[in-house]
Amino acid sequence: MRCIHLMKHSGEKYFTALCFIVSGIFFSFSSLADGYKSKYFTSETGLAQDYVQNIVQDNRGFLWLGTNNGLSRFDGMQFVNFFPKDTAANSYDISSSFKDSKGVMWFGLNNGGILRIKDKIPELISLDKTLSSSINGISESGGAIWIASQSNGILRIDTTGKTTLFSEAFKDLLVFSILADGDNILVGTNEGLFGYKYLSSSSSLDNKGWSFNEIPDTKILFLSEHEEFIYVGTEDEGLFVLSNKNGNAELKAHYTVENGIASNDVQSVLIDKERNLWIASFGKGISKIIFKDNSKTEYEVKNYNTSNGLKNDFIRDIIQDHERNIWAATYGSGIVMLNEDISTRFFSNINLRSTNIQTLIKDKRGYFWIGTDKGVSRISLNGVEHSVVNYTEAQGFPGDLVNALYEDIEGNIWIGTSNSGLFQYTPSTNSARKIQLNDDPLFRYVNSISGDKLGFVWVSTKGGAYRFGTNGF
Repeated sequence: MRCIHLMKHSGEKYFTALCFIVSGIFFSFSSLADGYKSKYFTSETGLAQDYVQNIVQDNRGFLWLGTNNGLSRFDGMQFVNFFPKDTAANSYDISSSFKDSKGVMWFGLNNGGILRIKDKIPELISLDKTLSSSINGISESGGAIWIASQSNGILRIDTTGKTTLFSEAFKDLLVFSILADGDNILVGTNEGLFGYKYLSSSSSLDNKGWSFNEIPDTKILFLSEHEEFIYVGTEDEGLFVLSNKNGNAELKAHYTVENGIASNDVQSVLIDKERNLWIASFGKGISKIIFKDNSKTEYEVKNYNTSNGLKNDFIRDIIQDHERNIWAATYGSGIVMLNEDISTRFFSNINLRSTNIQTLIKDKRGYFWIGTDKGVSRISLNGVEHSVVNYTEAQGFPGDLVNALYEDIEGNIWIGTSNSGLFQYTPSTNSARKIQLNDDPLFRYVNSISGDKLGFVWVSTKGGAYRFGTNGF
C-alpha cells in the first residue's frame, strides 16, 4: 500500500487545513423550508465580522469571507482572520472578490485598494494608478485582470503587472460590475449595461462602446458568465439572461417578482451543479429556480426568507462549494450554510439498517448513501417511489457506526467507521472491500474523508491522516 501517513497531531491539523470538512457539523443544522437545513457561522464562532459582503472558495477548499471589517479564511471548523498590519490604516473593508484561472484570490476594498492572496496571506497590491473609490467587481480575460472602480473607471492589470486605467468613457458614470469576455468588456453602471472593445494592438479601449436594448437604464449590480449565457443582475429590474454565442448577445430570459422570485433586487447569482438557478437579494432573502426536465422555459420558484427559516433576508453573495453545499453571505448574521436535508423526503416505513443516521451523501448516479450506527444503506428515489439496499458484512461492508461517506472522481464510495476502519465500494463491480490501515485501534476510527482536485482521497483518523489514489493504493 502506498499512502502518505501524517502523525497524529500535525497530521490532523494539516488534513483539516487542506480539506473542507462539513460532515461533522451536518446534524447541528436548524430546519429550513423545503428540505434544507441551515447552519450559521458568525463573529461568535470566530468570523471577523457579521456583515459579510462576499464568499469565494479557493482550490484547496478554504472559504474566504470578505466582511466590512476584515478578511476571514474558513476550513470548515475554524476561522483565521486577517486585518491590516498597520493599525493606523483603514480596515479591510472588502467590497468584491474573485478567483482567477490560476487559482489566485483577489479582493477589492471599499477604499480602492486591492488585496491578493500570496502564500495563504493577503498582500496589498501597490498600483501606479490611484484608485480612490470602491472596487465593485473583478474579472479576467487572457490572463489579464480587469478591475471595476466605482468612480475611477476600469483598470487592466496585464500578466507582467503593468496597469492601464480607462476612465474617459466613464467620467459621467458610476461602475458597479464588470465581465471580461475575450476582447469584449462588459461594464455595469448606474445607467445600465455597456460593452467596450479592448484593442490589444494599441492597449486601448474603444470609448464609443455599445449599449444593450434589452437591458433598462438602471443600476447593474452583478455580471457573470456560465457556459453560453451572461447573467445580468439589476437593482430594481430583476435578472436578465443573455445568450453569448458568437459574440452576439440576445435576451433569453428575464426573471422578476412577476415570475415568482422574491425581489427585483439581484445581488448575486449561482448556477449550481444540478443547474438550478439561485438568486440573492438584499432584503427579500434567496430565490431558487428549478428547471423541469432540462427545460429552459418550464420551472418552479422556491423562496427562502425569514418567514420560513432564514435568520436574515439581506443576502450579498451566494456560492456552492466543492461538496455541493450552498453558502450565503448575510449582511448582519454572518454566513449561512444550506445543506439539503434528504431525510425530510423519506417515508417513515423505509427499512434502513438503522434509523440512527450519522451521515449521508448523494452520488453522481442519484443514489443516496446513508451511514447509520449499524452500517450502510443505499436509497434510490423516483418521485414518491423508493427502493432500499441494506448492505451487510457478508457483502464486504462494515456493520458498525459509519462516521464518513465520500464519492471520489471515479464514482467509488468511501466509507469510514468508528471501529472497523476504512472501506471502499466500486460500482463497476458492485463489490466492497476493506482497506487495511495501521493496526493501532486509533487508526480504525475514521473522522472524515474528502478529496482534492488531483483526485487523491484524504482520510483523517484518530491516529493520523492517509492519502490514497482512487484505487485505494
